[in-house]
Amino acid sequence: MAADILHPETDIDIANPKLVCADKAWFLAWTRPRLEIVAEQNLRQQEFDVYLPLYKSIKKNETGNHAVFEPMFPRYIFFRPSSVKQSIALVRSSRGVGNVVSFGHIPATISADTLTAIRLFEQVRNTTDIEKLNPIRKGAKVKFFNPAFEGIEGLIQSISKQRVTVLLEILGRQQVLTVTPNQIKLAA
Repeated sequence: MAADILHPETDIDIANPKLVCADKAWFLAWTRPRLEIVAEQNLRQQEFDVYLPLYKSIKKNETGNHAVFEPMFPRYIFFRPSSVKQSIALVRSSRGVGNVVSFGHIPATISADTLTAIRLFEQVRNTTDIEKLNPIRKGAKVKFFNPAFEGIEGLIQSISKQRVTVLLEILGRQQVLTVTPNQIKLAA
């Protein structure tokens, strides 16, 4: 019987990639479009350790800005077997999963240290107040969504929860305009 040939960085038996060292390697699955949460739930039901990093972002609607949590890496999810004997081959056929990311025949891995850094970033970002995440700040250059002001840029003078005061130059004169935050966007 031939000795196991292990990949030096991932401890994957190259001859039999189904058996892995559970406490070292995290793998990456490519999910079907917008099915990251479905993939996460199904992999958890199969007793895999799963991590789906979420990113707090700001969405605008008619009532103003609100926070939403979206996948930090759309269509990707991290997983690892919960035991040494668990096969990663099951992941490919799990609901929501498109495939296991691999390079040739070797599954792609990510170190626990890198994953810890991602978790820390996620924690800081997701506990930050929504006002601090908003890129619209005093002194920022903005454009308007309203077609009447198309092509006109202004500078933000002041910001409150429901109103933004913008300094404009119209016909050679400076004008102050007060609008709701969902009526403006950052100028490129």
